[in-house]
Amino acid sequence: MEPAEEPSRGVAGVPADFDSMPTAVLLDLVRSGRATTRPELVNASGAGRKAVAERVAHLVDVGLLEDTGLVPSSGGRPVRTLAVNPGAGHVVAAIVGSTEITLARTDLTGRVIASAHCSWQVERGPQETMQRVAALLDETSIPVRGRAPWAIALGLPGPVEFSTTRLSAPAIMPGWDGFSPRAWLRERYDAPVWADNHVHVMALGEWHEQPQPRRDLLFIEVGVDVGAGLVVDGHVLRGERGGAGAIGHIRVSADETRCRCGKTGCLEVTAGGWAILLKAAERAAESPTLSRMLRTGPLTLEDIGVAAREGDPVVEELLQRAADDVSAVASSLVTFINPGEVVLGGGVLNAGPRFLKTMDAAIKANGPELVTERLVVRPSSLSDGYGIIGAARLALDSILTPPSLARWLPSRTPLAHGAELQRIVR
Repeated sequence: MEPAEEPSRGVAGVPADFDSMPTAVLLDLVRSGRATTRPELVNASGAGRKAVAERVAHLVDVGLLEDTGLVPSSGGRPVRTLAVNPGAGHVVAAIVGSTEITLARTDLTGRVIASAHCSWQVERGPQETMQRVAALLDETSIPVRGRAPWAIALGLPGPVEFSTTRLSAPAIMPGWDGFSPRAWLRERYDAPVWADNHVHVMALGEWHEQPQPRRDLLFIEVGVDVGAGLVVDGHVLRGERGGAGAIGHIRVSADETRCRCGKTGCLEVTAGGWAILLKAAERAAESPTLSRMLRTGPLTLEDIGVAAREGDPVVEELLQRAADDVSAVASSLVTFINPGEVVLGGGVLNAGPRFLKTMDAAIKANGPELVTERLVVRPSSLSDGYGIIGAARLALDSILTPPSLARWLPSRTPLAHGAELQRIVR
């Protein structure tokens, strides 16, 4: 009798007819916490026990899942719990701000395993800036023993066309219009690359930190510039060319001071950190605190925060005007969007609680009760780390959600599938 024919094998020992999509769905269920045991995966996926057992065994074999312990089952016999194996690979997350760059490598659960930070002026242009990003990436390579990252995600201080990562007429980034950080990085690294506006990335990071069930979230950043990000059911609203959330350029006053975008009356002219610094320097003679600070050099946003906490009347007046204008815009957005949470982030939090209190009161007073009665207005829970957390989540979601994972799972690495994955996640 002839022996039964062995099933044909695909890449990396996977049967050629092995359907990756159900396997990818099982990983997604574990990763999201919706199912953490094999019996729960059977119930949640609708697949049979044998199919689930085979696919879980494959995910364990390739290192994406691991058994983590025992819990009681309904049948009385303990069952093993499953979790994503954090060390199976890693991703790189970077936030390029107006005046600084932060980069981190995180494991597959989003935990930071290495990081670097430096002061930087994004006005130096795309080539110098990306060279600095690459240097920080190299600087953090030792803790992960030189292994290539599975994905790279960046947040940038301007509108980004998400499908191509090209910058779209960024007001504060001379020389960046039309530049693609993806193209630059893909010439040097094998990993797939994604990029987005940095406030969109911050909003995504904050949304992922919410307890379950998560609520639609409006994130407002008030720092050097002013921007917003809206996350609905885990999806970021980006707009046609990446310009969604550019609230700093909503016209709010007749102030003739020219904004960095070239127009006048913008919200940034009263609420942006750069504008507050200019106005504080102009009025320093009215303030002994500011006059003293100017003796040691130009004012900084850190000085503004210190002066605010000391109760300096000039700074308090400037910040109150900023809070009033941001609150008016936020009130209109809340009425239109009806989010579950409004989160304030950025350097303005260093000036004390008054700004947040003003915004909370204005939104609750101006919005209809239907929109405001369950609304939570709060400061960011992630301090300065929300951007990195969000960029890491963008990278991880781009390679580990079912449509992407199904493409690269047979070869056990996303590195050979960068162009394909970038077309999927748009």
